[in-house]
Amino acid sequence: MRLGMIRKRAVRNSDEAEMLKFPRTIRLDPSDTFVFERAAEPGEWAVSGAFVFWNQDPASLGQKQRVALRSGFLGIDSLGWSTLAIVTEATEADRQAMVDRLAGQLLEKFGAPDLAVARLAAEEEVTFAASLCDHPPQTLLAVHRSIDNGEIRERFRTLKPREAAPGAITSSRCSSATSASVGRSVISGCGLHRINTRVQRRPVTGMKRSQRRRWGEQHIGTRNL
Repeated sequence: MRLGMIRKRAVRNSDEAEMLKFPRTIRLDPSDTFVFERAAEPGEWAVSGAFVFWNQDPASLGQKQRVALRSGFLGIDSLGWSTLAIVTEATEADRQAMVDRLAGQLLEKFGAPDLAVARLAAEEEVTFAASLCDHPPQTLLAVHRSIDNGEIRERFRTLKPREAAPGAITSSRCSSATSASVGRSVISGCGLHRINTRVQRRPVTGMKRSQRRRWGEQHIGTRNL
């Protein structure tokens, strides 16, 4: 009986050791559905998604595309955007499914020359997404991007609920955000505040480069940290 208990405990500890964490899209209010051209469905596995804007002139983007560039996480199933992501436990099977799905999207929608290159790029994106989740499960993540000297500069923040003042009445409902600065509105309206910041840069591919040359010179996921 004791041996069986030890084995069960060992299996449980092994599972815990192998547990991974990745960002998943979350929708705290309806604002994503009208500030983005396409909103991600809640609960999709997500990556940063900044690669979507490589080889695009930021000045040519429409308002909703600019919102996605500035503050969106990319859902890998719908290729829609989410203002916030949530740190979620996952398994190795989940990770493999994320890589497979994203590789298929890169091959079909983003001009990857072959599946091997698409898988390598997807692996890099998923690995980077996992690196954002070095926080307890259910931690909320937000991103702010800007263009600086030909690079996309990304700032990732972790969020937690504000502590209510003594005697204050709290509500679980979030205010609806309608402005272009939706990320700030959602964070404020849902009673959240920033507790951590991480910054890195990625190159923005020039508009004159062809898709083939872009794929040949750098994989999606390359970053200047």
